[in-house]
Amino acid sequence: MTDLATVFMTVALMTFANGVVLTIVSRDLQTTLRSAATFWQLGTILIAGGCAAFAIGAPVPGPTMLVIANGGILLGLTAYSVAIQRLRGQRRGMLQWLPAVVTTALIYWFSAQTPSFITRVFAFSLTSGWLMLASAALLLSQPRPERPRSSEVLAGLLLLISSFYLLRLVGYPAIGVEPATTVVDARIWLNLVTPILMSLIPVVGTTCFLLICSDHLKQQLAIAAATDYLTGLPNRRTLASQGAHAFAAARREGRRLLVCAIDIDNFKPINDAHGHEAGDRALVHVAKVLGETCGTGGVLARTGGEEFALIVADADGDSALALVETLRRAIEASPVMLAGTAVSLTISAGVAFQEPSDASFDAVLRRADRALYQAKAAGRNRVERSDGRPLPVMRLAQAAAAK
Repeated sequence: MTDLATVFMTVALMTFANGVVLTIVSRDLQTTLRSAATFWQLGTILIAGGCAAFAIGAPVPGPTMLVIANGGILLGLTAYSVAIQRLRGQRRGMLQWLPAVVTTALIYWFSAQTPSFITRVFAFSLTSGWLMLASAALLLSQPRPERPRSSEVLAGLLLLISSFYLLRLVGYPAIGVEPATTVVDARIWLNLVTPILMSLIPVVGTTCFLLICSDHLKQQLAIAAATDYLTGLPNRRTLASQGAHAFAAARREGRRLLVCAIDIDNFKPINDAHGHEAGDRALVHVAKVLGETCGTGGVLARTGGEEFALIVADADGDSALALVETLRRAIEASPVMLAGTAVSLTISAGVAFQEPSDASFDAVLRRADRALYQAKAAGRNRVERSDGRPLPVMRLAQAAAAK
């Protein structure tokens, strides 16, 4: 066994060990990540098998060894690419495996029928380099604020190794190798570097992959902590955070902030008459109508039970009030189907504008809540202001109709 064959065997054993570790760790991953981990594990085993074939290939006919070795590595890189796609929520067809299969067939032809080391290197390097570049591009396609550092490290690693493999396209012809040369010929420096760099993908790459999975889980937990599980709207915790930022920005920039507290009228009878599951459907319906009607005009959140809240930054008096009135009318005009019956819903709302005397966002929200209670006491299905001023009904009706 030559020294270079020993290197390949060492790489194979290290790669296989990483595959075993990934197999153990992947059992604790969420279902959404387990599919990606399975393909990464498959890629690691295939690359380990390919490197082992290079190391112990002497007893095996040359063309057979080259097909097993190169094919294993190419299919392994394809499996890595599929794993990254699954991480990004993408699913592509079987055609993406075709480049590895075609290249493996070319390697067999140019080893068994028309021996040419340069042609084999060209085919393998071009395909493997392209696979790694495509994977790196997919990793870097995620927007930067959401992209974990582990994705950038893995993308950088793939770019480094793909650059080396593309360098081989000109490196071997420049050296002037013989047609019968193999990659286990230790006299050629490119052969020495190849297995070392190849080992970085399954070894360092697997660590990066697990870190990406960890970051993905953290992002999901952060989203879950900030989102109402039933409606998908921001929850009270998120409202408090965004409200505090909006309050500070409005005070700093001399803008007005409107806070609106919303409550579904007579919601308890819906639960009593139709059950809590129907009540949940009603909540989802109201959240959907409010969200679609509000659009990007403000931050809408579910604060608990049948209660919602709306923040409108840079609020322009009548326009902001007209938006709230539009929300009220939209709910009134959108009955929800419960057990085959159209059930009419209405909401009451209280609005408050940020005042110089307000010490915090919570102060504005409390005044909006008091206005909501006034709307309830005044007969429901209406909008009340915290300062007690009457709403400009005619102008609001015209503005709401225009929306």
